[in-house]
Amino acid sequence: MRLGIIFAMDEEREAFLALFDQKKASRDTLLDVYEITTDKNTIYAVKSGIGKVQAASIATTFLTNYTVDYLLSSGIAGGYNTHIGALIIGTKYIQHDVDVRAFGYPLTQIPGLPAYFTPDKKLLSTLEKTLPKEGYQTGTIATGDQFITAIHHLDAVFKQYPDIKAFEMETAALAQVAYIYKIPFLALRTISDVVGSVDQFEKYENTIKVTFDQNAQYLKTFCEAL
Repeated sequence: MRLGIIFAMDEEREAFLALFDQKKASRDTLLDVYEITTDKNTIYAVKSGIGKVQAASIATTFLTNYTVDYLLSSGIAGGYNTHIGALIIGTKYIQHDVDVRAFGYPLTQIPGLPAYFTPDKKLLSTLEKTLPKEGYQTGTIATGDQFITAIHHLDAVFKQYPDIKAFEMETAALAQVAYIYKIPFLALRTISDVVGSVDQFEKYENTIKVTFDQNAQYLKTFCEAL
């Protein structure tokens, strides 16, 4: 099986690569890719950079040049109604900064596309069976080109998606590309900071290394189950 995993940051990917012996860097000048070989799978660990445009651009280039059975998004995220270190499995992926309601579209919907994207059912089922129930939470992952520190301006988004558990800057853009390419997709994110907490940024800086490692281990366990 061939898996593509897209990470926004070097540190997210490096924590994952450290768990494997058989890996090599690609010579592809268009992409920053490491190929990991296991007994069951070939895994392509791709760095996209931060933000929706970076994520979508790299995902498009990757899927044009590599054949994979599944595409995954993984890394850290800001959490809401959860705690640092929690693993969030996205059941919906939205772009919280998309608003075309003036033309009659629901909030978060890009014209011609779904209002939200969903994970592949097989991948979701495998992940839920792999991890202990108390080890993860499910909910909406909200993507936008912002580091969210307050939610007062997102009331309309929460009204539509009250189960938002994570905010980050790439997942829904990757889900959109996967939807266009008809590639099964799933995102899992580990919480590095809690949105709106008084010491949000300080805790982010103090716990981020541990969060990288936690996320990498969650992801490795999942890949081994596929």
